[in-house]
Amino acid sequence: MNEPFSFDPRSPLQKGKACFNCRRRKTKCDAAQPICGPCSRFKASLGDCQYPSRDEKRSLAEVYEDRISQCETRIAELERASPPQKLTSSILNELTKNFLENSADCFGFFLDRRTLPRIQELSPALADVLHLCAVHLSADSHIASHEPAFLEAALRSQGNQPTSPLLHRIQSSVLLAYYFLHNARLVEGGYHAGVAVALAVGGSLHCLRNPRVESQEDVAAFWSVMNLNNCWAGHLSNWPAGLQIYTPWPGATVGVPEQFLAGLPDNANSCAAWRAKAGVLSERTSRLVSQYSQAFDLRVEAEVTTLDARIDAFKAALPPVQSKAMMVVHMLAHVCTIQLHTSSLAANMDSLSPLWGRNKALAAARGVVDVLANVDVPRLGAVDPVLAILWSSTCLVLIRELGHAKSSRSQHQTNCVVESFKVVIAAMQICAAGSRVMGMSIPRRLV
Repeated sequence: MNEPFSFDPRSPLQKGKACFNCRRRKTKCDAAQPICGPCSRFKASLGDCQYPSRDEKRSLAEVYEDRISQCETRIAELERASPPQKLTSSILNELTKNFLENSADCFGFFLDRRTLPRIQELSPALADVLHLCAVHLSADSHIASHEPAFLEAALRSQGNQPTSPLLHRIQSSVLLAYYFLHNARLVEGGYHAGVAVALAVGGSLHCLRNPRVESQEDVAAFWSVMNLNNCWAGHLSNWPAGLQIYTPWPGATVGVPEQFLAGLPDNANSCAAWRAKAGVLSERTSRLVSQYSQAFDLRVEAEVTTLDARIDAFKAALPPVQSKAMMVVHMLAHVCTIQLHTSSLAANMDSLSPLWGRNKALAAARGVVDVLANVDVPRLGAVDPVLAILWSSTCLVLIRELGHAKSSRSQHQTNCVVESFKVVIAAMQICAAGSRVMGMSIPRRLV
């Protein structure tokens, strides 16, 4: 039981020694430790009894109060400050024009630029997303500071386009998916990719059996959606299981995925067609690896061998790299080989040499390095975000191979692997300046 609280009011207390509760209440304090008389008596209502330390005259509570006051003052100053100037329509139009001319292909843009109306005449939702992508890629810090506002406007407008043309709605969703993937926001990217797939299937774009010349834009729209879905199949596949595709390759009137995978010839040799075929191979590889990662039998081994041969034939038929799009095609094909031969499937291929998987994966990784060695990476500008996955997959193969080289004490092999690794890392570091997903995909160490 506490003793009665009493102190001599005639004995003055040295200035600055009273507790903070007594100071606030202007009550006589006896400075008793650890709790003074008044605080002991009214503990329930006053809370902790605190004194200034010997080295400082303010308690932690007072320090926090000062900081809160400073924050409130700063907030008031910002609220009184004039808002930043909006970007003028001329600046926006110039940014959007530059995006369409130099970077749109890396964001899945498929609308025919020759017949594309002026930005002011596009559906508001599509115009908002184009502005967002253009601002996002701007190197001007003042322009880039407006990106959050443009993102908010683009997302808000997506729900207000019931009368917009179908292709404009699909294009908006595809662009938003690439925007989020570019920013390493896979959940949001997957959501908008799913919206694009739903719109394409709902519009029966997968059933364009005999597309006319005027409907080639529909074909381009469908394959843009499929490229997005297929190349990110391991992360956000949204294609309905079992749904057949009857739409031919871009720029062609014949040829569908099942015939291509079966090795049947076609005359679809445009860059867009090669890109679509590479995406189909990527999706099939991801599906095969995930589907049979636990179960393996002779039938699965036959599927793996057939797909491996199909990928090899595809790579052998590819034209040389003369554009960013064709660079992505070559690298997609090489990483299909890497994925197939570094999975648990390759480890179960008992009928083949134990080095079968490792050697083929290493050859594919060197194929990626060879492509990069002949590309002027600093001049690439914006790149397809899928390259972050492709290049990081290549690095993993090289890192594993470095371990083998060191264990075998082969200095020459070690040097070759290290040099290859440096080529890929240098490319990733250059592209990371404008791509968050690329920066997050860079391996932090070699071993």
